[in-house]
Amino acid sequence: MELLKKRSIAILITVVVAIAATLFGVHKTADQHASKVEAMFYEGIYLKDEGYTQPGLATHLDSCANAALGLATTLEKYPELAGRAEELLSVRRELIAAESISDKSSANQQMRRCFIDLLDAAQFVDLSEQDIESVKQYYAQLFGATSAIFNSRYNDKAYEHFVKFGQSRIVFEIDKLFPLKHPDYFNLITNDGKDSWPWDDSHTLSIP
Repeated sequence: MELLKKRSIAILITVVVAIAATLFGVHKTADQHASKVEAMFYEGIYLKDEGYTQPGLATHLDSCANAALGLATTLEKYPELAGRAEELLSVRRELIAAESISDKSSANQQMRRCFIDLLDAAQFVDLSEQDIESVKQYYAQLFGATSAIFNSRYNDKAYEHFVKFGQSRIVFEIDKLFPLKHPDYFNLITNDGKDSWPWDDSHTLSIP
């Protein structure tokens, strides 16, 4: 009887250890996969079907930030535009300082809005020919980077992670007990719920 009791305890311990090992393994696998997806934000996304690596969103955000810097420094010398130019520089600094992907997304949206506000205001100011050409150049730079952001497959990879792990009952239960790491989405929609792109080219073409 005593032997049977010891055997039952041993079996119970074995089962508990096996379950714990399984939970730990699933948790580790999910976290590693999430980290791998988020790394694509910076390092790029390899598209197997197309045979090339798509640049990471961080690369395009750098281009957006550079365009904002160029536009602001070009137009800040005009008294009518100085305030909006400083606001654009301020939100650009917020984008650069943002650490999480979701924070970068929010800061980038705000920066784009300030960029367009400055462009709108510039249409009513007598800009030099050189500055007009610079404004068009920075607008084209932002347009290209923003279009690339919208065509990025990063969010597809984040969604694939959700499909792979988020719909599993086991993972769901583990997540409640031991919160898992999930890759952040890069939000492409402005806070008012409308698409952030495309913009009307008249933002620069109507400048005298």
